Amino acid sequence: MALDTRGLASGFAQGFGLMEQHQQRKTNNERADRQEQRQARQDERADQAWGMKMEDRNKEQSLEQIRAFYEQEAAGLMPEMTQDLDQAFEFHPHVATRQCLQRRHCPFGSHCRATGNRRHGPE
Repeated sequence: MALDTRGLASGFAQGFGLMEQHQQRKTNNERADRQEQRQARQDERADQAWGMKMEDRNKEQSLEQIRAFYEQEAAGLMPEMTQDLDQAFEFHPHVATRQCLQRRHCPFGSHCRATGNRRHGPE
């Protein structure tokens, strides 16, 4: 009785093909995972850069508000202390501190941050 080997070669080829497909899928999945991680890092960096850019823009705007406040004060007008201006001085407390220390009275009234006392006002 002879051993029938006709299906052996085709079975081997089929099994080899299945293993090759499995390895290819595994490689593709790993590559896709790395690409997703790389994209996530790039997105995170872009978000950080955008956040820093917006923070810089907000600081520039707040300095512009402070500059306008002092220009109005120098022109003899009593500028109104708005919530936006109050927030501008919170961004830049050193501006208010220097201004208060150079004057005998505080132009900020109850909004002065020179001493940390919100009730510090004109003398």
